[in-house]
Amino acid sequence: MIGAFDRYQPRLPRGSQLTADSLNDILRRLEGTDADLATLRRSPMPPGFKPHPQVVRIDAIATGGGRYTGKVFMPVVTARPTGDLAEADLGITQTVANCVIWNLDELDHQTHHLDAGAMAAGFVVGQRDDDNYWIVLIDAPPSGTPTIVKVAKDGGTGGGDTLVGGGYDDCTWTYTVSSLADVVLAATVTPERERIAGVAYLPGGQDDRSEYGLAYLGHNSGNGILLLDVYGEVPDPGDCP
Repeated sequence: MIGAFDRYQPRLPRGSQLTADSLNDILRRLEGTDADLATLRRSPMPPGFKPHPQVVRIDAIATGGGRYTGKVFMPVVTARPTGDLAEADLGITQTVANCVIWNLDELDHQTHHLDAGAMAAGFVVGQRDDDNYWIVLIDAPPSGTPTIVKVAKDGGTGGGDTLVGGGYDDCTWTYTVSSLADVVLAATVTPERERIAGVAYLPGGQDDRSEYGLAYLGHNSGNGILLLDVYGEVPDPGDCP
């Protein structure tokens, strides 16, 4: 398969950073070290084959950093007028895996940054001859990255000296999490940062305390939000055990 892009002179979409030369360079860097490339070299694609854009979904990690298996979306796209963007808008997939996915963002790294369920746009560059899996190159950053968000207390108690008859309770504040543009992302979210047992806390986002927090917006974070920290939630100096 090495050099196939030169032979067939593919034309990639305008503005794409994945040129024919760059694809060939990537394949040459991996030549001799990859079983998938070995099958490609033994089984060149038919005359006229061109790398083409393709949306894929990650199903599982594979052996070796940056390698995954998944499914390609069939070109049946339905543009729904309303509602959150969903897989149904992108097309349909088969019930079993049918592609191997190489993430260029992890080239030469022993990592797997993408979660199962993540979707990405890339290019089909060939097909394995042993199982007919498509080989798809993507260039995707980690599925979720820590992001600054806004928080507003929506439930719970501050803890501390609140139990009837004496004793101390734990803080249970929860928050509504919004984007910096004030779009609500999730509600009743408990921060991941450890709270000291029995210590009273003041909630973030009230009085002069910070209304910002740090959240992970990933595919495997429950309701879509992993609230790592609330900057303005601090121990109440007036109520210590």
